[in-house]
Amino acid sequence: MINHIFYHSVDLDGKCSGAIAYRAVKPLAGDIKMHPINYGDEFPWAEVKPEDTVYMLDFSLQPSALMKRLEESCTRLVWIDHHISAIEEVMPLLTSKVEGFQDSEFAACELAWMFFYDTEVPWHITLLGNYDIWKHDDLRVIPFQYGMRTFRNEPTVIVDELEILNPLWETVIQSQKAFLIECMSRGDVVLSYIKSESKVAKQLCFEAVMKLNGVPYSAILMNKPFVGSKGFDGLYDEGKHDLMVTFHMIASGRWTVSLYTTHDDLDVSKICSSYGGGGHAMAAGFQIDGKKLMAMLGQ
Repeated sequence: MINHIFYHSVDLDGKCSGAIAYRAVKPLAGDIKMHPINYGDEFPWAEVKPEDTVYMLDFSLQPSALMKRLEESCTRLVWIDHHISAIEEVMPLLTSKVEGFQDSEFAACELAWMFFYDTEVPWHITLLGNYDIWKHDDLRVIPFQYGMRTFRNEPTVIVDELEILNPLWETVIQSQKAFLIECMSRGDVVLSYIKSESKVAKQLCFEAVMKLNGVPYSAILMNKPFVGSKGFDGLYDEGKHDLMVTFHMIASGRWTVSLYTTHDDLDVSKICSSYGGGGHAMAAGFQIDGKKLMAMLGQ
């Protein structure tokens, strides 16, 4: 029997969730196989056997019907997710045998800790989670997030040909003040650099009316991957723009599109869900054919 741990591979919420699961499952019987996964990746169906357990963290298969197939492909499915669009689409398809937590009020890493451990969520995990669910009122959240990105932060590492928990995550779990100070200091340096790059970012940006499901939205767009909403600092005007949009090619003819907003009355997760994607109310994404993307922009 193999414990398959699938975790969203492109953000710290997913990686932290993967680390928590590995830490909790490792002492149990059976082998563990870690699977970093992102939208658009091929799912390794042939590797999942009927006797296996599958942990799906901060991620769900698309289209949603594949989650039902996954439940039927293994003996035990644990699904931990907080993306509201995925929860609404997937939950009606699954049986009560599926374990885990699905709650948009918490980050996936917080839900993972709640599921695996009967103790209070460590504070540094909460800080990481708050970034992902847009709780940025605590001024430590953003610098801590960017500081964490400067470390080698995969859930596991190979030491002497053996896979072990990345010591970074044990440090996060311990939530020591000294590490918080070090991490925030690193983050402040990164944020200063991002601010200094605002002139470059301005050159990459353009404004357009973007038609999504036939509805026109005023958008500021940037053709650059892994930017996030911080890349639009000083460029996004809430009174003028409905959306911040990043897009980049992932394969021949296929593009990843990310939508961000600060408007409470605009739920971008619902927009992205209609295109086969999903996410949060203020940050979500989808993948689309390049020609269709150009059509959205009136090109």
